[in-house]
Parts: sequence; C-alpha cells; structure tokens
Amino acid sequence: MRAIFHPSVTAAFALAVITLPTLAAETTLPRRDEPGQFSVTIGAEYSSGNYGGSADTDIWYFPLIFRYERDRWQFRAELPYLIVQGPSDVVIVGGGGMGGHGSGGGMTTTGTSRTDSGIGDIVGAVSYRLQRGTASRPAIDLTGMVYFGTADAATGLGTGENDYAAQFDVAQDTGVATVFGTLGYRVTGDPPGIDYNDVFYGTLGIEHAFERNIAGAAFDLRQAYLSGDDAFATLTGYLVTRPSTSTKLTAYLLLGLSDVAPDWAIGVTHGWYY
Repeated sequence: MRAIFHPSVTAAFALAVITLPTLAAETTLPRRDEPGQFSVTIGAEYSSGNYGGSADTDIWYFPLIFRYERDRWQFRAELPYLIVQGPSDVVIVGGGGMGGHGSGGGMTTTGTSRTDSGIGDIVGAVSYRLQRGTASRPAIDLTGMVYFGTADAATGLGTGENDYAAQFDVAQDTGVATVFGTLGYRVTGDPPGIDYNDVFYGTLGIEHAFERNIAGAAFDLRQAYLSGDDAFATLTGYLVTRPSTSTKLTAYLLLGLSDVAPDWAIGVTHGWYY
C-alpha cells in the first residue's frame, strides 16, 4: 500500500507515495503445503515513516485473509482495515501490507494532522503452480491479483481506483535452506489529475526450517510509482512457528532502505487451517 498527498492539494505540492508493508507470510514467502485446503488468517501490522517528507505517517493495518487451495490452484481474498495517523494531505494507494512503498522527494508536508480509519482496498488473487518443487527443480507459481479500489477516497484511505498485478514466484529447497524469489509487474490505477507509473517489482529471500519453526529474510525492490522518486527497497526478517498442526503464527520486522519506504514496520499473523 502506498500513500500520496491528497489530490485536493494544489499542483505546487509534489506527490508522496506510501505503500504499506503487505503481510510477509501471505505474499512474499514461498507457498508450502498446509495441513488443510481452507485457511483463515488474521493479522496486525504497524508501520511508520516520513516517506521523504517532513512529518511521519503512522499506519495500523488489520487484514482478514481467506485462502482455498485445491491441487495446483490457490484462491485468496484479503479484507483490510486501516487506521492512518499523519498529515491530512496524505492518501493511501494500492492496498496491501508488508513492503510499503513511499515517495516524497524530501518535500515539506503542509496538511494538518488527522486520524482516519476504515476499510482499505480489498485484494483478490489466483495462483497456479506451474511446476511442483523437488530436490532437483524449483517450485514455480504464476499469480494474478486485483487490488479493488474499495477504500474511501474522501478520507484519504484510497484513491478509488483498481490496480492489477501478475507475478512469478520461484522457490528451491537446497536441503539446508529454501531460496525464493518473485518477479512481478503492477498496473497502477490513476485517479483524476495523477499519473502513476506501472512498475516492476521483485523479492529475493532465504529461509531455514528447524523443528516446528522457520526463520528467514527477504529483500524487496520496486520501481518508483512517481517519476523522479527513488526506488522502493526494504529488508524483512521473519519467524514462523506452528503451535499445532492446524495453526501457524508468523512475526516479522521490516526495515526501510530508501526514502520512499517506511522507516520500519512490525507485524504478526495467526492462521487456522481446515
């Protein structure tokens, strides 16, 4: 998810884009066989940063995620709730959690402080496993996503426009660790008076399983949504544990590596599998 200065602000003010950190466990990590075909996941995430501006924006993100898997197919729906505290001329764009994208170009924020809350952009995704993973070949997924413009544009929780994305995910188990990567392309919806770039994005990560736990790290890189901005870059560390055979708990910490990323974010998810 990202945030921009509100379109009602005059053209004298540059746009600032913020992408909230998307849930690592649901989007950037390799898909694994789970103990059931249907799952429900809840999460909580807090991110903070000035995104190249002069004032911080703090965002709470609470997703509810439904997922169904059958054979090579996976279907996922994410329903988020947002609380945004920061300058009044900042708008959330392209709903999603971990790996927030921002761009501000070091401009001064002029809006008064505000707190807004409500439903964010609902996300729908369909994945197909092109190749099952073995010791000698990687697992490969192809995923299509729609970020529906369901957030309230009037309060700055979204733009009212849809985004579309497609990505390949690859994961290879080496016997010691799993190496994984993502390469995707996102078509960004343009609200009136604003022209966003369509962007390539990618992830490179590694994780190690031990007993009932998994520890890993992922580097995310994305082209700028606005010409002249820095690319978005973050580094995320995470820990996954299974309290039982039908539940999964994930905690993660994200550090921003560019001006357009949040300074930091922390989150936790809990999933039930049926």
